[in-house]
Amino acid sequence: MRLGHLLTITRVALTAAVFASSALVIDYQNPGSTAFCGAESSCGKVQRSDIGESIGKWIEANVLGGLTLPHLALFLFLIVLAVTFFLKTKLHSYLLAGMCGLGALFAAFLIYAQATIGAYCAYCMIVDAAAIVAGGASVALALGVSKQRGGLFSDLDESMQRATDTSSTIAWGIAGTALTALPFLFAKFTPSDGNLPRAIAQLQEPGKTVVVTFTDFECPHCRKLHQDTHEAVEKSGAVVHRFMVPLAFHFGARPAAAAYLCAPADKRDKVAHELYSMSTKNMTYDGVLEVLTAQAAGDADSLAQCLKSEGTEAKIESDSELFDAVGAKGLPTTWVGGTQVVGAASPTVIALLERGGSPIPSVQLPLWLMFVAAAAVVGGVVVWNERRPQQAPGGSSNPEPSDDDAPEPEAAAAPEPDEEREPPREVKRKAKGKAKRGSSGGPSAARTKDTQ
Repeated sequence: MRLGHLLTITRVALTAAVFASSALVIDYQNPGSTAFCGAESSCGKVQRSDIGESIGKWIEANVLGGLTLPHLALFLFLIVLAVTFFLKTKLHSYLLAGMCGLGALFAAFLIYAQATIGAYCAYCMIVDAAAIVAGGASVALALGVSKQRGGLFSDLDESMQRATDTSSTIAWGIAGTALTALPFLFAKFTPSDGNLPRAIAQLQEPGKTVVVTFTDFECPHCRKLHQDTHEAVEKSGAVVHRFMVPLAFHFGARPAAAAYLCAPADKRDKVAHELYSMSTKNMTYDGVLEVLTAQAAGDADSLAQCLKSEGTEAKIESDSELFDAVGAKGLPTTWVGGTQVVGAASPTVIALLERGGSPIPSVQLPLWLMFVAAAAVVGGVVVWNERRPQQAPGGSSNPEPSDDDAPEPEAAAAPEPDEEREPPREVKRKAKGKAKRGSSGGPSAARTKDTQ
């Protein structure tokens, strides 16, 4: 395979990795309203796995807080793609091979990690496979270049010169930018409702704003979120579903959770408001019973029995299991329509309530169209680069001359008359020699006298 084609394969693989990494960045940033991978998909399982969380914690601790593995991958793949734009010497090709080779080894490890948990993230596999292809092609390129004479790529074959000239660099730069932006563009026009966890999706009601929250009445962040958003929830008329996740070190959370579950359905919002507001020191079974009795206006004995009944305990355990099943990461975790909000992000929740939940785009683009567009961009650059005239080192188009383009030979000039044509130099020299011999009385002179 020609050297320029190996470089093209490397660039194609790198742009594919950029494309898939960009899609993963969007989903990792918005775990509750994923555009490409559902929370219960293999991508979600990989993200929540032990290896996925350990990598995320390492990046947060050693690189920069708030970044995820897809963020880091996107940044690194863009850098390596940019390196291919400045290849001029053999040393540059060795550097490219080293970078891509390390990426291929890490990608192989990530594929192995997915195999150990029995879940394969589609976009992760695109990134990993592309990294391995880029590693193999770049190493083959470096080996091929090392066998060539000269240190500059301008000394190599025509395919390498074509792949490294200015026009090719600009075209691949445009392709890399386009494939980075495509997932962000399509995410704006892809509804996220289809990617909701099944349990959350089943609670949605047509024409209504549905709020689903996992909470702990003693959790300070949960209490703050309720206090900040209580009026906005009531004003929006949202349907609220609360699931109890009492943490073990919050001793008052379990009695409060039991009180909420024992309240009649039409009284639960009032009971919840009182439980969020009461002192955590009073969150005992006796303390929450007083709140429950006052708000529910029920029989104190029957409510007391409900607080410690097996059915109530089973419901609390069920809610906690659901918390793990939907992939929630902390308390409070809230879904407003199709958007997940983690923590006490009150402004986000209020903004979503004012919009009636997740905004549904008026124009919706099918996901397959994004892949078609990406393939068209990369394929177009490859075909154009192969068919265009080769660019000369100076920057001008310099196609190889064909027989048809060869200049016609100039017509032979007509011979000049003898009297006007100057004798050749050799003839002059011989004539001069004869003249000298005749004047010296040699045989020529004798023949002349006899003739006379």
